[in-house]
Amino acid sequence: MTGPGADLSDFPAARRLAATVILTLVVALLAGGGSADLVLRLQGSAPPPQVIVHTVTTSGQSASTTLPAVIAADQASLVQVVRLPARGLPTAADVASGFIADANGLVVTAASAVAGAVGLMVVLPTGVRTPATLAAADPDTGIVVLQIATSASLTPLAFGPSPRVGEAAIALSQPVGSGPAVDVGTVSATGLVVRVPGPSGSGGLVAVGGALRTDAPVPAGGIGGPLVDANGQVIGVLAGPASPSFQGAVPGAGSTVALDATAAQSVVSALASATLVPTAPGVVSQPLDPASAAALGLPVGALVVLVQVGSPAAVAGLREGDVVLAVNGRAASQLASVSDALIRQAVTGPASISVWRAGVVHHLSLVLPPTG
Repeated sequence: MTGPGADLSDFPAARRLAATVILTLVVALLAGGGSADLVLRLQGSAPPPQVIVHTVTTSGQSASTTLPAVIAADQASLVQVVRLPARGLPTAADVASGFIADANGLVVTAASAVAGAVGLMVVLPTGVRTPATLAAADPDTGIVVLQIATSASLTPLAFGPSPRVGEAAIALSQPVGSGPAVDVGTVSATGLVVRVPGPSGSGGLVAVGGALRTDAPVPAGGIGGPLVDANGQVIGVLAGPASPSFQGAVPGAGSTVALDATAAQSVVSALASATLVPTAPGVVSQPLDPASAAALGLPVGALVVLVQVGSPAAVAGLREGDVVLAVNGRAASQLASVSDALIRQAVTGPASISVWRAGVVHHLSLVLPPTG
């Protein structure tokens, strides 16, 4: 059994070791979570108290809602975004948040959530794991949209109107090892030009516009999650805590930068209305350098950690635990991403894949169905 619901006890020892480390990501999270006067911090699966969040509508009339109502409506749309780094195994720093923005599998997150990744995986609220591909990135706002393919029913979040200073701001995220994290504050500034970590993974900062600031903090693993209003509608995408590196944002405890939700809505709308979408092979792999390969008793290449059921990769015969040695004769160790290499090659014809499986080398052929 190799689907998303596979029991790790069914895996061979080497595969179980790698899959356990990479997929379950048993890591220590920041404990506690003290809060400032204006911030309520809730984390875990216990029902939240009946906190009333007040706001003002665009017509000037006041409105309110209970925090549990917002959480209940939005938590089915929260996801984890897991990036597989070029070297080593994922850590807590490689797990971020995101949210479903379209019922056909578009997921919004922040550029820094995917920076430096050689493979991406999205974990749905149900725990189902699915490969993800980069559908679009807006360098002007730091917004990234991923595409997933799943038979699961998806519940997208709605985008709200542009927020005003003083309105309620609820930061939602899906940290590792817990239920949804909820941080409540207010919008303290809008229309900022800030510097945020870029998507290249080099550690550099890029300037983006249209950002806002809130005193709702971002928990560990919260970057990329939605900032919503009292109606549960998205008004921003969490980018991280404000610091001297974020120009235009006043540093201080509990100060958070959120990216422009209007830009995210535009990108999602454009992708959702497109007649052609990229076909994903449905495989996530982790590079194995000589040291990692030797530690696991595997050859150098790319360890397959997830094959989506019914995907082109599954049809081709790839299995979780395989080690990809080469794609069309090019060594996997020379590829930035096996998935991307398969997409590029399969556009013009079948991609040939050499894989190591339990000491035997197999040669497979992968065909991507026409897009549309």
